[in-house]
Amino acid sequence: MEKKKNWVLIFLPILILTIFSSLVSLLKVDFYSRDSAIMAMKSHYHDLVLLCIVVPIGILMFIFAYKKSYWAKLFIIGMMGYIGFEFGFNAFSLFFNELFLVYTAVFSLCVFGMLIGYKRECRLGNLSNSPLSYKISGGFLLLFAATAYAAWLIEIISSIINDLIPESLSGMGLPSSVVHVFDMGFALPIIIFGAIRLLKGKKS
Repeated sequence: MEKKKNWVLIFLPILILTIFSSLVSLLKVDFYSRDSAIMAMKSHYHDLVLLCIVVPIGILMFIFAYKKSYWAKLFIIGMMGYIGFEFGFNAFSLFFNELFLVYTAVFSLCVFGMLIGYKRECRLGNLSNSPLSYKISGGFLLLFAATAYAAWLIEIISSIINDLIPESLSGMGLPSSVVHVFDMGFALPIIIFGAIRLLKGKKS
């Protein structure tokens, strides 16, 4: 039987491109000059977080995962979700810049990386067999998703009723919020789906 390659290798170009993107934008002070002042400030902050916190943790997790650590592989799947969200936000929300293809590439790598990682790891049966742990995890995820939905819906519905721009868009120079779409249309439904399956005692 042909031995499958370690899927975590897909995380390596993600880390490399994340480092490259963060350095380019941070070293060029006016990189986000086309964007609003608030958007530029937030983007520089996100670049710092990626470069100084996410990347070092990612490198460490990559080393452990490459050495067959199951929990490090699960952690990487989660990290790809976060990094993919950041780069997807950049691709959809920032004015066109020199890193557009990098944003698109990292977003794509993260999406396919999560799908491959889930297929390879989350169906192996290495998770706990304790029904209580499933219910605790599922309940926590369901509460988290419900809280996030409530926060966004309160802001959005209030803005619609009062014919105002949502507070989270104030000064951003954007017609609508990509975060709202990503969260309510993609991330939170997946979390709720996973939470319900955990509450039913299913691993994957």
